[in-house]
Amino acid sequence: MTSIFGYVSFAWMPLMLIEHNGVSVPEAGLLLALFSIMGLPVSLLVPIIATRYSKSHALIIFFSASMGTAGTLGVLFGDNSTLWLAVIAIGLGPTMFPLALTLFNLRSRERSTVLALSAFGQGVSYTVATISVFAIGVLRELTGGWELALLLMALVALLSALAGIQIAKNHFVDDELEN
Repeated sequence: MTSIFGYVSFAWMPLMLIEHNGVSVPEAGLLLALFSIMGLPVSLLVPIIATRYSKSHALIIFFSASMGTAGTLGVLFGDNSTLWLAVIAIGLGPTMFPLALTLFNLRSRERSTVLALSAFGQGVSYTVATISVFAIGVLRELTGGWELALLLMALVALLSALAGIQIAKNHFVDDELEN
């Protein structure tokens, strides 16, 4: 979800906001900057919270999924006077990213497991995100609008909450590899 939101937002958000919400080019650029800035505080805070409070992991994922869902639905159905709030929410959607990077270490006992897990997780994530950017563009061309693309993004965010159920189990990947 985090890679999809990041890649799709950087590729399509300005055009989407111009075409779907009728904002000006400078405003679309400022909203993209706002999206980008939202990643900074969570990138600094989430690893600290996740390391200190193991019970926070699922909550961080649910927060991330909720923000991504609310933000995309806000862009889709919201009023332009609150568009900046929707973009802030979309920017907080990828909160799972620093958590994922932190969990590679917290949920592995061996360095080799951290490396394998990180390589696999990031490889799959970035591949899916790259395909998603293309798919969103194709979807926009086929439908002539951004409505279906935004609904798909909201669905991706909503479904990512399912990861919170797995993360809440708080176990080590190494233990699963032994079975």
